Amino acid sequence: KKILGLLTLPRVGSLMLIKTVCGVPIGILQSMFSVIAMEQFNLAPDQNGMLMSYIGALSMLMQGVGISAFTSRFSDTTLLKSSAMSLVLCYYLLSLLSTMTDFLLLQIPLVCSLSLINSILQSSVTKVVPASSTGTMLGLNMAVHSVIRTLSPSVGALIMSTYGYSSIGYLGVVCNIVVLAMLKFFSL
Repeated sequence: KKILGLLTLPRVGSLMLIKTVCGVPIGILQSMFSVIAMEQFNLAPDQNGMLMSYIGALSMLMQGVGISAFTSRFSDTTLLKSSAMSLVLCYYLLSLLSTMTDFLLLQIPLVCSLSLINSILQSSVTKVVPASSTGTMLGLNMAVHSVIRTLSPSVGALIMSTYGYSSIGYLGVVCNIVVLAMLKFFSL
């Protein structure tokens, strides 16, 4: 009851819906990452590990330095919209990639945009609920991630085996166009 009550508060439901739609394509990409690395880019396990470390280092850099630099200069709404637009382009380029170098370069705007969008949405969701419900919203936020991570391997395997690697990029394009439409429609 408490969770349903929170989701009906102004902005909470729309923020969680945006978070879910935005999280699906990256959840699928992350769950299928090892398969993509082996099949699409012919990486050995040690090279795959180095690639994962590179992405982890980019994430730490963005979350440690980048987010504060961006949020101090731009409004949350501007950052959400520009991140979603960047993700549309990143996922489109992802669907076209064929070389590891291109994939490595694409990770920079992809990681930056995802870090921004996730941090802003999490922050926004905790700001719009009463202080006594902040913990519940953080838990719900993590539950959304857990559901996406639970379903992503099965959905990702189905999508990749049916439509191929590029379909993950196209799914990201569609999802982030939907996010852009929601950002325009919902008053955040």
